Amino acid sequence: MSPFLRGKIWWTRVTGLDGQSKQRSLETGDAATAKEIDGTLAWLRSKHEWALIDAFLHGLISAGQLYNAVRLNTLDKLRASLSDVRMSDRLDAWEKWARGNATQSTVEKYREQIEILLEKLPMLSDLNRSNISLALASLPHSGSTKRRYHAAWSSFFKYLVEIGIVEVNPMRQIQAPRPNRSRELWLSLPDMMRVVDAQPEPFRSLSAFLHGAGVEISAALRVRVRDVDVQAQTVRARGTKTHTRDRLVKVDAWAWPMVMEATQGKMQDALLWPLYDGQERSAIALAKASGMAYRALKRALRADALHDLPATYTVHDARHSYAVRHVKLGTPYKRISHNLGHADELQVIKVYGKHRLSDQEVASQEAQT
Repeated sequence: MSPFLRGKIWWTRVTGLDGQSKQRSLETGDAATAKEIDGTLAWLRSKHEWALIDAFLHGLISAGQLYNAVRLNTLDKLRASLSDVRMSDRLDAWEKWARGNATQSTVEKYREQIEILLEKLPMLSDLNRSNISLALASLPHSGSTKRRYHAAWSSFFKYLVEIGIVEVNPMRQIQAPRPNRSRELWLSLPDMMRVVDAQPEPFRSLSAFLHGAGVEISAALRVRVRDVDVQAQTVRARGTKTHTRDRLVKVDAWAWPMVMEATQGKMQDALLWPLYDGQERSAIALAKASGMAYRALKRALRADALHDLPATYTVHDARHSYAVRHVKLGTPYKRISHNLGHADELQVIKVYGKHRLSDQEVASQEAQT
């Protein structure tokens, strides 16, 4: 596109590698100079100088700086001046680029995980292999979750390689954490209730909800009073991992009174379990709130009254306890999978189907009652 006048200043439209296009000022009122600067931009595109074009597109450098650097043969110096920029400035452009390679929900989750990296290491000069490896290791998550962070961070660096900000993707040199071993640690209902009652509020009612609905901790910490349907005894769980994680869950009768207690005295927009400021909008704050819930459970398990329960039991295991209990009760697999936020019942059948009681066991239980 040729330069055009806006008032007394010439402008042009610039398109980056990801297809993002913006109108940018050429900072001159002289038509001949504007044409030369626009020609300079065309030359940079032909040389695939995407880092410089991207920097101009986002206002990190001016048209005059680009023009002078080409004219004076000082492009290396200009590149060096861009080498230590705040990486959060690149997130919007990365997101647009990533939408061509992943689903909406994946891009949104990746962005949250990349933001955690950039809060720890905000500048490009911070993003070396050693620092990134330490940041990954310090995350308060299991191996499988850390693998997802590894993938998200790798996506961001792949974009930086494409636009010429970095030469190689450092995540390729950092081994992805091993996935979690298959784990199925669960408690019976009496033991679930013991664990719940051993924790102080607000962890007591939160734990009751996790055990009584099978909801993941990240979704539970986003629940607001308005998400609770008193008549139906359901709660809107706004999970983000997949589209099926945003669902209405039925809460078990034994846990419902504690969920209702958590709503008392709160406005409709209030969080049921506000553990850490900003947990509903910041991935780092959500991780800190989750860590508080994990530590509260660990403290409860160290008490003498619970010494007979496995010390390795975690907040995530509440989902296993919920699933096993309902499989044993004969609850339809479809309902169990819905509460867990799975796309279908196949995973529930595969993991928990072995706990289904036989006809003989069901008859025996009925005879005892």
